[in-house]
Amino acid sequence: MMYSRRASGYYIDVGASELLASGEIRLESGRGVSRPTEDAVVLDDGTVLPADLVVSPPAAAR
Repeated sequence: MMYSRRASGYYIDVGASELLASGEIRLESGRGVSRPTEDAVVLDDGTVLPADLVVSPPAAAR
């Protein structure tokens, strides 16, 4: 496990950084979610993204 000091906190890498860099897991942003299904997420443009896990932050004030 690697600990990195960033700004005013710590970043603990438990393997996700390597998986992101290798393309084994992906992040999607900038597109709205129309609806979740049992094993996927349907985006506003109709794209279906198969997913084992979806992490959604609380809505932020803009």
